[in-house]
Amino acid sequence: MQRNFDGAPHAFAPTARALGDWNGKTYGLPFVFSTPTLYLNEGLFAAAGLDPAKPPSTWAEVARAAQAIKDSTGKDGAYVDCLTKAAKDWCFQALVRSNGGRVISEDRRSLTFAEAPAVEVVQSMQGMVRTGAMPNRTQMQAVDAFARGELGMILESSAMQGNFLKGANGKWRLGAAPMPGFDGKPTVSTNSGAALFVFSRSPEKQRAGWELMKFLSSEQAYTRIASKIGYLPLRTGLVEDPNGLRSWAEKNPYLKPNLEQLAHLEPWVSMPGPSYLQIRDGMMEAVESSVFQGADPAATLRAKQGEVSALLPGGGR
Repeated sequence: MQRNFDGAPHAFAPTARALGDWNGKTYGLPFVFSTPTLYLNEGLFAAAGLDPAKPPSTWAEVARAAQAIKDSTGKDGAYVDCLTKAAKDWCFQALVRSNGGRVISEDRRSLTFAEAPAVEVVQSMQGMVRTGAMPNRTQMQAVDAFARGELGMILESSAMQGNFLKGANGKWRLGAAPMPGFDGKPTVSTNSGAALFVFSRSPEKQRAGWELMKFLSSEQAYTRIASKIGYLPLRTGLVEDPNGLRSWAEKNPYLKPNLEQLAHLEPWVSMPGPSYLQIRDGMMEAVESSVFQGADPAATLRAKQGEVSALLPGGGR
């Protein structure tokens, strides 16, 4: 597939176009995806004596800012929606990659989520819960609290932008920043979202499916997808196009963090084999029990990795 497969003026961003590729072949057409975005309640930042124009860029800074918000306003500080079974693992992978690790080896033959980089991530997040900088809440409780203006920060999918703007609705001001990193290490974003596939063996349905896929990934479609939902416009040239998204982008500060992260995006990596869901869910159960229930991160992750490694093709050998 060519970058400009449909002859449209604006091609897919290179990092986006290749997300459906495997071993040099394109299996899925990237459709919609987001990167982890740090959303801010600018009013709570100001009330805590913090500058919302200078949001935290590291997790140590997030923890300090969260504690300041809690101490000054009585509201909760920060929530990282990457740490529960309900959140799945796309964002947790970004945290681990940003600390120099992986949850699975590059050849996808062995699990690595019990190694030091992942353990350190879980320990740091557990520390925020223990100090009160992060509330001990479920995913939906935290999302609802942020939308009501009762939480200073939340790391969330950019697809939540529309919901948060609706929740703010003039009562508080929404800000956004790139995903924070760990001191001295480059931040690595991963993606959530979807790709488009055609599975029919019928030539007629294949042609019809391809026409639908071309429309859903067209410039017209991405103009609406970005402006109405918050997903990235994968045809990034639209952002500079006066007939595309330029006017909207100039008025929308929430797009910039996602575009910045798109340049150094790494794909979310799936677990292999028919038991991929059990492996993923097992890993995230261990993360959740450590962060929010106080289990020992190293021991819990190590035990779970040993348990679910047997579900990998070849038994993890």
